[in-house]
Amino acid sequence: MRPLLLLTLCLPLPAQDAAVWIEKGRFRAAHAILERALQSGNQNPETYFFLSKTKAAFGDLEGAIAAARRAVELEPRNAACRAQLGGLRLIQARYRMPDAVLAKPDFQAALEWDPKNAEALSGLAKILFLEGDRDNAANTAARIPSPEKAMLARLDLLELANDKPGLTALHTEAAAQFPDSFEVQWRAAFHFIDAGRTEAAARLARSAIRIAPDRQQGYAILVRCLILDKKFDALDALLDEAAAKVPNDGNPLFQAARELIIQSAEPARAEKYLRRFQTLPPEGFAPAPAVVWWRLGQALAQQNKIEDARKAFDAALAANPRFEAARREREKLR
Repeated sequence: MRPLLLLTLCLPLPAQDAAVWIEKGRFRAAHAILERALQSGNQNPETYFFLSKTKAAFGDLEGAIAAARRAVELEPRNAACRAQLGGLRLIQARYRMPDAVLAKPDFQAALEWDPKNAEALSGLAKILFLEGDRDNAANTAARIPSPEKAMLARLDLLELANDKPGLTALHTEAAAQFPDSFEVQWRAAFHFIDAGRTEAAARLARSAIRIAPDRQQGYAILVRCLILDKKFDALDALLDEAAAKVPNDGNPLFQAARELIIQSAEPARAEKYLRRFQTLPPEGFAPAPAVVWWRLGQALAQQNKIEDARKAFDAALAANPRFEAARREREKLR
């Protein structure tokens, strides 16, 4: 077996470049590289492995599963490819039984070939948890060799349990234990901002920015902290910093606008941010166009720009005719 490692020197050249961009959250650049590689005849499992990640990032779950399945076909005993396929099937099942169990054979097969594969162990732990075998799930997560990844797997299980107190305690422990882990720091920040604990969230978001200033998550959380603490005058400077460090990923703009709208604060500023967001090329895991138009309609309605709001809601419904929230809010306009 040829293990597919994320050590880029072990990968074919296009996959090396794609892996770097994916690590930075730059899925659009990675996807373009991989598409060019396929057009040039690079039909190798690594290309399809990373293509499954970029397709998933852009919401094409069926395409992602097809790419992961092709990677497995090209190298059937590749644990990373098989675990990736299982992870996508678990997402497709929305982490719900009975469909989630369809991913179990993928994780089990991956572990036959690589008993220490972190993604396979984490995925299998989730399946066991959903089956009701919580002790075995915890034991499986504990088998992950990397302490950091084992901690993240424990957090995933608490997320499935919706154990908010447990999550608060474990995020606090994880952030202290892994101060230089971007994943640990930003996920803890996200937990605390959703809990309304802006001081802790801001501290952790700044830590994430310190670790990876070229990734957007820290900025996206920190702008929400500023809004909840009513520090509106600091928003533009932080968003300009995010745009300079993470060009073409407008998620901090969108998150700022979203939080302003939720708080019914400065809707003109929210409108400005959303219109800036709409000028940027789409990046992975970005909100759907219908959602952006819906939020813009809300910002316009809060300013009593009724006709403009109606047009924005119409655009949301044109992008997604089944978007009931946009339909309801359009009907409320006078």
